[in-house]
Amino acid sequence: MKKIKYLGMLLMMFAATASFVGCSEDDLDSKSIFDTNPIQRSEFDNWLLKNYVQEFNINFLYHYNDKEADQNYNVTPAQTDKAIAIAKLMQHMWLGAYVEAAGADFLKTYTPRVIQLSGSYKYDTNGQIVLGTAEQGMKVMFYGVNELDIDNVRVNSTDPYESKDTKPLDLNYWFFHTMHHEFCHIL
Repeated sequence: MKKIKYLGMLLMMFAATASFVGCSEDDLDSKSIFDTNPIQRSEFDNWLLKNYVQEFNINFLYHYNDKEADQNYNVTPAQTDKAIAIAKLMQHMWLGAYVEAAGADFLKTYTPRVIQLSGSYKYDTNGQIVLGTAEQGMKVMFYGVNELDIDNVRVNSTDPYESKDTKPLDLNYWFFHTMHHEFCHIL
């Protein structure tokens, strides 16, 4: 009982002390803690703003963002030239295909809100390459973007599951198949 009494007295003394020192006049700094400078966008960023954000409300992320990446894996950022190629391919082979087949309203309703590119592959616990992931119906992550050979574009129409060692990579298997596969998870 004595312990409770002493604890109560200690709390009362703390409250009384805090009431005397807690109220002082602070001068506010006129400089904002928030960056008010206009965002510097590249030509590609402006293209993404028009063709992804304004058109479909999709945030297309190609710079490495640790908050968007899976922290359990070591991945590298996508190279800008490869990100540009993938963004344009996705616009025609994924978004355009669904707009043509089901309409823009369908795509605006069901498309993921974030597309994130990773330059390197993610490997699962068995050592298998993960080409993409779909997370919570809101985000699609594409891996291995830096493996795209822009100068040697190749589409294998006879063997969609060829060896992963064949270079240049087959766009059907490594990218288009993954785009549609991950969108099916979202749907």
